[in-house]
Order: sequence, then structure tokens, then C-alpha cells
Amino acid sequence: MSKKIQLNKSGKILVTLVSLALVIGIICFFVFVVFGVKPKPLIDKQIIAKSEYTYTGDKNNGIKYIVIHYVANPGSSAQANRNYFNNLATTHERRASAHFVIGLDGEIIQCVPLDMAPYANGNDYYNMNSISIECCHEDSTGKFNEKTIESLKKLVLWLCQKYGLTYESVIRHYDTSGKMCPIFYVQNENEWIDLKQYIFN
Repeated sequence: MSKKIQLNKSGKILVTLVSLALVIGIICFFVFVVFGVKPKPLIDKQIIAKSEYTYTGDKNNGIKYIVIHYVANPGSSAQANRNYFNNLATTHERRASAHFVIGLDGEIIQCVPLDMAPYANGNDYYNMNSISIECCHEDSTGKFNEKTIESLKKLVLWLCQKYGLTYESVIRHYDTSGKMCPIFYVQNENEWIDLKQYIFN
């Protein structure tokens, strides 16, 4: 008799847990879909060494822009580019870094803390007021592939929501300093417009 009672109790607990999971699922649906809340994408946090060649640890001045870059190293991976940034602390080859690198398979690696200013945009104003995203590309054209673009979309939308930014806040490295970066989207203005519209639609 006692075993039967225990089984009944276990059954009731299971039903309660399943019901609770369904309620949570419905709530998440309304929060993320109906109200347009963007979930944080999967981010592999691998913060690079802090140095005068990577990032100094200076706090940024409040995020006003998201700056899109290309890695200018065709076929290289997000991990390889992250490691390159990290090694600058010892090689002293140049000053460079970015908050994120997005790979050819859509992987996202975070290299610099979001409240820190990297050496990314060619001038202190944009370094101190933006989040920089480096994107890998398959060939010398610098065009991003579909997987990279999908992750860029998710990351940009999440960052815009986090910092209260808009369509106009998303710019190219070219727009900060005149550098031909990301080259495909500088040489092909309509492609840049299409990319931004895809991200926000």
C-alpha cells in the first residue's frame, strides 16, 4: 500500500514538473518572439592577454556604435585570429584586437571584455565608444559566407538590444577611419546596405 502511495506521489511530482516546463516554455516564447527580446548568442569567451599591444584595460566611454571589420586573412579561422591578437602581447608586431571574432562556421569568440577599449578602429574616439567585430572570410574578396552572416546577425541584434542601439549605429571600419575594411562591403556599397537590412529584418 505504501509503495502505491509513493508511486502516486512520484507521478504527481512528474506531472507538476512537466507542467512547469511547459509554462516556462510558453513564457519564453512570448518574451523572445512576441516582445522581440533577442537571446544572447553562443559565445566562446577567450579573453586575450592585456598589454599595450592588445588592449590597455581602459574603460570605454559608453557604447554608441558597433563596428564591423574583416580579418584580411582569407580562409583563416576565428581561433587563429584570436590567437594572433593574443600573441601580440609578446611579439609586439603591432597594436590590434577586437571584442569579437566570428568564424567561417559561425563560431563567435570574445577576445576583449565589453567594457574595455581594444585597438581596433584607427582612432581613440571609436575605440572608446564602440564594440568591434572581426569577421572571417573564405577568399580575397572579403565577402562573408552565410554562416558568418547568421552569427553576425544574432550578435549585432543582441548587442543593439543590450546597449540601446539602432540600425544607424552599425558601421564599418571604413566609416571610422577610411580604411578599406571590410573591403567587400566598402567596394560594394549596395552589398553593405543589403547586409544591414538583412540583419535588422
